[in-house]
Amino acid sequence: MESIKNLQFLEIGPAFLTSWLKSQRDLLENWGKSQREFLETRMQSTKNFQQAFLDMAELKEGSEASKFFESWFSTFTESCKNLANEMNNIQDIWKTTVEKQMETSGEMAKKFFEILKLEREK
Repeated sequence: MESIKNLQFLEIGPAFLTSWLKSQRDLLENWGKSQREFLETRMQSTKNFQQAFLDMAELKEGSEASKFFESWFSTFTESCKNLANEMNNIQDIWKTTVEKQMETSGEMAKKFFEILKLEREK
């Protein structure tokens, strides 16, 4: 019975590992995509809020209040853009790092299964 368990482990272990690594890659891809979509939606909602606020205030173009508002919200919008850009950079670095770790782990696991199989055949 024990030898059958070991044989099954050797046969399905690599396929199981490959499947798990694929699911991790898919998770990374989807996580990054959803974060980018969130940041884009946040930026758009900020712009929509600014426009609604501006419309309700009925500011005259070129007035002191209008100039102040433009300065205030352009600063806010710029900081949102900077945040989105930095978050994208961080996500890219994180994704690359995790992908390299998974690739290395996959290679090590394949080697492990090869060694284990050779030891079992002795």
